[in-house]
Amino acid sequence: MIEPRDHILLGAPGALGLWVFDLVRQLVPLSRSRKPATFFVERTENIPPLPAGAEGRILLCHYPNAQIVKAISTSHAQVTYISEPAQQVAEFLVRETGRTPIEAVRVCSASYVANLALRYLDDAAMIERSLPRSALQIASSLSARFGLDESADDRMKLVDRFTGGRSNEPLDVAVDSYRGTKAKDETDAAQHDSANLQHLVTSILVPMHDMAFVDAPPAIIWPAECFYLADGPDAKKMASSNAFIELTGPSRMLFHGPYLHLPAAKYRAAITLDVRDFANDSIFRVDVSCGATKVGHFRLVPRKPGPAMAEFEFEVVDPIPEIQTQLIAERGAIFGQIKLGRLMLTPITAASLERRTTPPPDDIMRACAR
Repeated sequence: MIEPRDHILLGAPGALGLWVFDLVRQLVPLSRSRKPATFFVERTENIPPLPAGAEGRILLCHYPNAQIVKAISTSHAQVTYISEPAQQVAEFLVRETGRTPIEAVRVCSASYVANLALRYLDDAAMIERSLPRSALQIASSLSARFGLDESADDRMKLVDRFTGGRSNEPLDVAVDSYRGTKAKDETDAAQHDSANLQHLVTSILVPMHDMAFVDAPPAIIWPAECFYLADGPDAKKMASSNAFIELTGPSRMLFHGPYLHLPAAKYRAAITLDVRDFANDSIFRVDVSCGATKVGHFRLVPRKPGPAMAEFEFEVVDPIPEIQTQLIAERGAIFGQIKLGRLMLTPITAASLERRTTPPPDDIMRACAR
């Protein structure tokens, strides 16, 4: 259970998010009077209630659970949001954890499920990696934000340790010096992965990240490259928007994926396919599930060879489970080919989809000065 006196510190698990979380956990013990508990939020576990009379906690959250999303949606807690470019977060996850591009994007999508709800928070502050602030200034602002009262000398020593003696350097430099980076892989395979990652980030993660800040939430695009082939010798490989697959064979699932996360909202979905040499009675079904719950389905009947597009709607009530989409050939075929283009998702309902009436979250130094 989250109380109004709790404070949510929310950010994706990139270099900046990890740096801020580590810094806060080291700052709290230095405080001379108030020492709020720090609680690391797990996506699938509930946050316990505060004991009677206890002061508010600092809830460290990379992956919002249902309680975090609800608290943000109802303005039931203070929030500080750590904003790092989605491309940098995804590259960090690929480079430092060995994840594939789609795995890194999947992790990031779980971090962004509360961004739609962030749009109307009145008491929100933001830490951006590109802020023209030093690491020491950020530490001072975090201390003020959480009501800590460590000595200036203790704070300086801590930040020096976190930055390799660069406490007065810009935040971006300080974060890199603390986390370090592995050498860049220059092989052809790595360069292909890098191009694929950039494509996925631009289509999927940038719109999800920007939902918290722009006037009208942008559409999320799931390209073919985030879906898996379900049939034939290439089953379990990623699909491609440039490659046809055979329709010949019995009725069956053709594509599935992308096992990404979405903020709670109603969505208008537009799927594009390309079919050629197909039978006139071909029928394709699109099923969308949120975890174990089917939330939408649609049948598409191509009228002629070439590109085909269909629109349908579905609603995500619980943003925690992964979304699975299946494209199924409902009838067998003795010839024909099909290519998956993309699935475009546009949020169309929820109070948070109205045009913004409050400014985006202020940077943490200005928020603390209010």
